[in-house]
This record gives sequence, structure tokens and C-alpha cells, in this order.
Amino acid sequence: MYQSLIIVRHYLLKSILDPLNTAILLLLPLALVFVNFVMIDTIGIDVSDVLVVSSIAMLMLPAFQLFSPLQHYYLFGDFQGAVRFRLYSAPCSKAKFILSMGIATWIYSVFIGLFFILASSILFGVEWGNMLVVLLVLLLLSVLAQLISIFLFFVTSTRKAAEAGVQVIAWSALILSGGIVNLGNNPVTNFFQMYGTPLSLASRAMAAASFPDAVEFNLGAPGLYLSILAASTGVFAIITVIAGMLSKKEL
Repeated sequence: MYQSLIIVRHYLLKSILDPLNTAILLLLPLALVFVNFVMIDTIGIDVSDVLVVSSIAMLMLPAFQLFSPLQHYYLFGDFQGAVRFRLYSAPCSKAKFILSMGIATWIYSVFIGLFFILASSILFGVEWGNMLVVLLVLLLLSVLAQLISIFLFFVTSTRKAAEAGVQVIAWSALILSGGIVNLGNNPVTNFFQMYGTPLSLASRAMAAASFPDAVEFNLGAPGLYLSILAASTGVFAIITVIAGMLSKKEL
């Protein structure tokens, strides 16, 4: 237990003190919220309508959680450098080491998410509404994002391929949820924008809890979105464990 705590502490500090992590996972989503804020004002939409600004922030929070597992591949680089000999001789199993590293990146992802919530509410007046739902979304999605990363690590041939897989999944979720382009209005695109991606489920759960009367967003009950997200996370956890058991891949 003590060994795991030391590893968690080491990689948590390493993530926090890396300026690139902060720039990509915190400053970039805040910048995108700001850009949208300015664009909305430019085209004449009343930015005092807190629903508009808040809905953008509620999309950015889960979107960048899906990108957060890219840290895994940066940290796995330790197993390729000269330090790998010290890691291999550490008095703990490789599985425990990787699990501890994963816990560290998960804690960091949650920390970044909480800081984004605080900063966006102060800087842009975002109203997050029901914080219990927001925190549940953050916890579930951060776990799912790490599971996706570990699964891809097990099933792909190289770390570069796994890293590319994370980016493909994150960008695909962002596009299919309607976060980049207008996908139109038909049964297929409507399904993806409401239930078809983790990003859709997360953003709509928060919006439904915070703005239950926003009819134009066609929102359902937040519990429905949370239940689907929780079930998806549980199923993917089982799939990831099975993939790990079947994988003979070395670090």
C-alpha cells in the first residue's frame, strides 16, 4: 500500500508540474469558452443568457476529459528511457505500478475538471447548477476515459497507435455530439447528439439538471443520461479487465 502511494504521489506531482498538461487540459478549454463567448456576442446573441455560455462550458468539460488519457503515454515513456531499469527493479509488481500510475492520472484529470468548473464560473459566469450531477459526470467520465486509454494500450501494437486511438475517439465524440459542426436534424444524428457518445451523455446530464426548462435543448431526465453513462463505464471496465488478462504485451 505504501509503495502504491509513493508511485501515485510521484506521477501526480509530475502531471501537475508539467506546463504542457496545464496548457492543453485547462487553459485550452477555458480559451475555447472565451472564444465562443466573444463570437456569441459578435453575432448578436445576448451573452447575458447564462444558458448559452453554460452549455458551451458543459461541453468543454467532458470533451477535455476524453483527451486527458494522453498523459498515460507520456508517463509510459519512463519505461523506454534509462530510468526503466530502476522501475523494473522496484519492489512491487508491474501491474501494481501501472495501476498506481493510472490512479495518479485519474486524480489529476478530476483535479483539472474541478479547477475548470471553478475558473469558468468566476471568469465567464457559468452556472453549473446541480453540482451533485456535475461531480458524478466528472467522476464517471474521468474513469471511462482512463479505461479507454488502458484498453487501447492492451489491444494496439504500439503506444503511438494507442495514443492515436485516444485522439480518434475523443475527436469523433466531439464531432458526433454536435460540438464542432452542425450535423443536421435526422434520427441518426439526433441519437448521437443525445445518447450516442459519452460526451453527449455527460453534457446533457449536466444541462438537464441545471436547466430543466430549456425546451429547445430537448432534454430528458438527468438520471437517464447518468444511468447510461454509468452502465457504459461498468461494461467497459469489464472489457478492459478481460483485454488485460488476454494481453501478453510488454511495456
